[in-house]
Amino acid sequence: MKRRIKKYAFSSLLLTSIMLGGCEGAGMRQTIETVTVDFATKEGMSIQNIKKFDNFTSTWAWVGQQPGSIDNVSLNCVPALEEIRAESLRFDLFMGYTGIGYNIGRGEKNGSTDAEYQQVMQLINKLRDFNVLPTVTYFASPDFVTEGNWRTPPDVAKWETLCYNIAHYFKKNNIRLSTHEIWNEPDFNGAFFSGDWVDYLNTYIAGYKGIRRANPDALMAAMSVAYPFKAFGRKYTLEGEYGTDWKRLIDACYEEYMPDAVSWHYYGREGQMKDRVDETENFAHSLETVRSAIKGFQFGTSDEISGGRKYEKLETLQMHVNEFNIYQPSADDIYQTVEIVPGMFSAIKQLLDATDITRVSWAALLGEKSDGLSYDLIDSLSYQRYPAYHTLWMYGRLPVDKVTIDLGNNHLHNFAGVDRGRAGLIVYNTGEKTEKINVKFAGIPFERGSLDVYLVDDEHYSYTTANAPLKVRHRGDIEVNGEIVKMELLPNSCYYIEVNNHNIATDLDNYKTIGDIVKKEYWYPNRANDLPYADIHENSLTAHVGMSNNSKGASAVSLTVDNLIINPNIKLVFETWGELANSSDATLGVRVDYQNEEGNYVKSVLYNAGTLTGNIAIPFGTRVAADKVYNLQYNSGHMDINLMNEAPADWSGRVMITYLVSDAGAGATGKFILQKP
Repeated sequence: MKRRIKKYAFSSLLLTSIMLGGCEGAGMRQTIETVTVDFATKEGMSIQNIKKFDNFTSTWAWVGQQPGSIDNVSLNCVPALEEIRAESLRFDLFMGYTGIGYNIGRGEKNGSTDAEYQQVMQLINKLRDFNVLPTVTYFASPDFVTEGNWRTPPDVAKWETLCYNIAHYFKKNNIRLSTHEIWNEPDFNGAFFSGDWVDYLNTYIAGYKGIRRANPDALMAAMSVAYPFKAFGRKYTLEGEYGTDWKRLIDACYEEYMPDAVSWHYYGREGQMKDRVDETENFAHSLETVRSAIKGFQFGTSDEISGGRKYEKLETLQMHVNEFNIYQPSADDIYQTVEIVPGMFSAIKQLLDATDITRVSWAALLGEKSDGLSYDLIDSLSYQRYPAYHTLWMYGRLPVDKVTIDLGNNHLHNFAGVDRGRAGLIVYNTGEKTEKINVKFAGIPFERGSLDVYLVDDEHYSYTTANAPLKVRHRGDIEVNGEIVKMELLPNSCYYIEVNNHNIATDLDNYKTIGDIVKKEYWYPNRANDLPYADIHENSLTAHVGMSNNSKGASAVSLTVDNLIINPNIKLVFETWGELANSSDATLGVRVDYQNEEGNYVKSVLYNAGTLTGNIAIPFGTRVAADKVYNLQYNSGHMDINLMNEAPADWSGRVMITYLVSDAGAGATGKFILQKP
């Protein structure tokens, strides 16, 4: 049975709000240190506050009581995804059975009729209304592909047809899926798949063929394993061949059917990701096993390779941890309290440091409407937002541009960020006693704005279906620099302080559209923690690249964008911080690769920050150094670009826009925002 958060009387809550809301009166008479929080200098020596956290919610959270129906109350929670900056929602179709793909492939149907998608389209349309991309797991064997049960490996020819029809349906209706994934946890002891790994690879390859035939741009994911430390690290004999399941995937798929991403799952134990006695329960063990396996093949150092062959295409292989939580399903009562908050923030820091983890899907927005699954962010019965949801809400609102703050207290940890429209500070207490602190704001890049202070705290946490946590202080129009906020933090509790510019929106709230985004790809020339990184928030077209604490190294993120020939004028807004290296190899900028009408990339132009002259080959577009280089000259500003001016005569209207960094010097960081002029 789930723990219900206690409801407090209005008078008690109001009194507490007044006392803890940061007012300067009698609530805090003792002398408490005031720490100046200076937002003037942005931090480049560590990873920015990247928004790479998506969501996984099981198919059963969305279905109604009748087969083939939808739960409209669950649909009403979709806006909560947008507020935590989830770029995508992963869900499985569970085709032909009790999932949200109930009608797909059922009976004599094969995925080719519009009627089969009426149920799932209700969810997808809702997601699109709130700027969330669907990540769809092609899962379960419906009647069309097997005479067995839903776990049975499908007839591969029929499975290819079914996957083609599904991908074709989405393509013809202009529905972009963030990722097309084949099956869910085929390694989970027969719970979801009754075949062996060879059966899974046959299923994956058939699905790949069908999906790519329908949509050559589809981003494909494979593996979806429950036990990554086994799939990538355990060798055993299967059909006479000795090795890991990862090697089997490489052998079967590398030349023709290689996925764009490998996916794996991790659930912590009792809120812990590390320091577990059983090493396999530690997140770092799974990450290092997967990472080492990929690196071993990428660089030709694996003991599973003969002759030292390098599998260089793996430099663009994405890693999706598309089910993640610091608790297991059927978590204990702590999950619904603020005891989870410090652990979640610690997890966010660890996942940011893992620069080769591309996306993370937190499980789960909603539970499966049973007492057996209780790690939901929103209560499945009352739709109360738990502290776990509010943790992601606070981090989602925090500006990406990082500021380093030292509060002078080993128990008070923080995240801070700033841009032209917002300054944000998260403070949370990891200690075992109440901590008090005052903070005074300085260096905010606008003079006047509003101040909001939010509190996540069990003692004052009330029943709410609002996305925002309890607001304990608001000031509507103030001089923001010099403002003091006083905080009293119980163990595990958290404050989020947000200052907003009335005249300019924060970067990520300023949604933009330029052409039609088709696909997003990444470049990982090396793999380890805290390496150079690149990422983009798609809805605002705001990209960040940085060297972190590395003088050498490279990274890139690339968007394939269609239909820019219709309106080829774009505005590139840019800002850099940290010292840029004075080196002929240094690159930090934006590159545009043009595709011709025959489908080949034939020309590229690089827009380099400052006076940097580096021009490296990248594994996107023409795959060689750019044909032309322009310099942006200044540390911040904008450049108006007419793509037609550099386009080849037979330009198709498609480009790859790549945000890249290479050998730019420790701390070098760039932000690039695409806008219409």
